[in-house]
Amino acid sequence: QIGDGDADGNIAFSGGITNDFEASINSANGPAILITNDVASFTGGITNYSEISGGFAAIVIESDTFGGGVTNTGSIIATDEFADAIYVNTAWTGNFDNDGLIQSGGDGFVFDGTTYTGNFVNSDRIFSGKNGVAFFGTSFIGDFINSDQIFGGKSGVVFSNGSLAIGSTLDPASFLNSGSIDGETQVGLSIYAASFTGTITTSSTGVITGGSTGVYVETTNFTGLIKNDGVIAGYEEDTGLHIVTTGTHTGNIVNNGELSAPSN
Repeated sequence: QIGDGDADGNIAFSGGITNDFEASINSANGPAILITNDVASFTGGITNYSEISGGFAAIVIESDTFGGGVTNTGSIIATDEFADAIYVNTAWTGNFDNDGLIQSGGDGFVFDGTTYTGNFVNSDRIFSGKNGVAFFGTSFIGDFINSDQIFGGKSGVVFSNGSLAIGSTLDPASFLNSGSIDGETQVGLSIYAASFTGTITTSSTGVITGGSTGVYVETTNFTGLIKNDGVIAGYEEDTGLHIVTTGTHTGNIVNNGELSAPSN
């Protein structure tokens, strides 16, 4: 734990945290790693090569600013029934890169801070009882790339931001799914934003499924492309792809794969 959590915000931490091969950071009751709101700035990121496990959560980040991102090639697990594996409430700069296992009964990765600037890359497994990956806050600016498996007992991936710019560094920039994103009871991919700029692409190997809706997008202004070369499917009595734009929608919807649902 860094800081005592009384919100003084007077600590500047530089250097990062590394959990090396064959090491472990475990806490049966609390978070295994806790960066409190006493920390004004944290730079250097968190790197895990082995095991991080906590009851209440595995990793909690509540510093004013957080730089350096998170890299996981081991396992990050929250053991309590409704706990989040990684909970973040900060202004974030850096990439999130998972090439290991993230598992929880709550959210797998949840961002509940202000601004998230950086890429999110999953090339292994994220399993959760609630949302696999959830982004809240004022803005998300970056690329989202999934090449393996994201599973949420409710929704797979959720974006709920005032301003959402997916795809700022890749050429072509995009939300790119070539793996599996599954929301067991609700939505595979849901986007709620005042404004959306970017490209949503499911490749020929990509699958996005939801218990109700495969992909749901609700914005005031949408600028970009939605392209499906794989499978987008909703089950029960809802839709495969559902788009609600109350202002302007600029961009194409291109389907070269399968869009399916029992009703729409």
